[in-house]
Amino acid sequence: MRTVAAVVLAWAVLSAPPARAEDSEPPLIELNVGDEKVLGGYRPLCDDLTVARFSEDGRGALKALKDGETICSVSVGSPLGRRAVYRVVVVTKVRPGQKKPAPVRR
Repeated sequence: MRTVAAVVLAWAVLSAPPARAEDSEPPLIELNVGDEKVLGGYRPLCDDLTVARFSEDGRGALKALKDGETICSVSVGSPLGRRAVYRVVVVTKVRPGQKKPAPVRR
């Protein structure tokens, strides 16, 4: 019985997917000021709430407020699940005939 448990444990450890590198870049979300993107998830957070924030109606919609860059995240699967992290870049909408503003760098 212990042999079976050891084999099952060894199989579970060896077949687990490799962990992501800690230094990898989070996925990029580019939005224009005023746009929304629904991400879903639980416990949404953003570092800079003047650039982007999540709606308070429970939809998990990320709303772009002003030019800038911030990091946002949501819990996936459950309120205690792993966090999905995103780099959010917000730029001003460009009207026809208007020059595109330079991206904001920090």
